[in-house]
Amino acid sequence: MKVVIALAIVVLSVTRAGAVGPCPTTIETKQVATASLEGWTVIALPLKHVLNTVVVFDGPPAEQVSLKYDEMLERGGTEVLVWGLTPGVQYWIQCGYFGTSVALAKPLALTVKRCEVSYSGNVVAAVTCE
Repeated sequence: MKVVIALAIVVLSVTRAGAVGPCPTTIETKQVATASLEGWTVIALPLKHVLNTVVVFDGPPAEQVSLKYDEMLERGGTEVLVWGLTPGVQYWIQCGYFGTSVALAKPLALTVKRCEVSYSGNVVAAVTCE
């Protein structure tokens, strides 16, 4: 008989010390079992996740209106994605991390005209929104 234990992310720790533009470079999560099994002890180990995706949204991410970048450039072997934005519109940025479904999102300033995200391999190297 197979027994499946569902896991849920319940704790999120973010340190601004290591930030790439508006996104923290790493986050820590802790998982807990949502069901218990007789005779078993659940051990929750902290997990550290590295920034690997940045998405710009027209409005809150819950509305699911992600914007495709306007340009893809190459600078010194680094891939750079560029979004041209209209000042006065409430855009949001979402930061995603390896190995977790947890993402962080926040609104950008209404004055932002451009966001650039630089990738070094599969890792976000830099994020600027001005």
